[in-house]
Amino acid sequence: MKAIKTTVWTVSEANQRLKTDYSSTYWAFLIRMLNYQEVKFDATEDKISFFDYIPLTELLNEVGKQIKDSTIAPQICRVCSEYFDINKEDGIFGDPANLERFICKTCAKKLSALDFYMHHLVQ
Repeated sequence: MKAIKTTVWTVSEANQRLKTDYSSTYWAFLIRMLNYQEVKFDATEDKISFFDYIPLTELLNEVGKQIKDSTIAPQICRVCSEYFDINKEDGIFGDPANLERFICKTCAKKLSALDFYMHHLVQ
């Protein structure tokens, strides 16, 4: 029986392979959007690990297509600097009319109304 090998890419290697220049937080978001248990992002080491039988490049290209056609709409949280899909994940906006200045649900729960007003709503 053949052993299943694990492949590991650094963020730099992943950017080279896909001809991109994404930050590690954006890579964490992309891997989360794959929703594939066998593909993991290690934020402490900025590495992506997956079994070698997984066509990761093709899967990531599919996520990229979903972002281009707005099925997935990435926004960065102004508090924690993580990316979220505003089409599926809850949060609040400092500018709701334009869907700008996003704050994820976890961070929004920690903000007082005054903090939100002073730091995120008033511009």
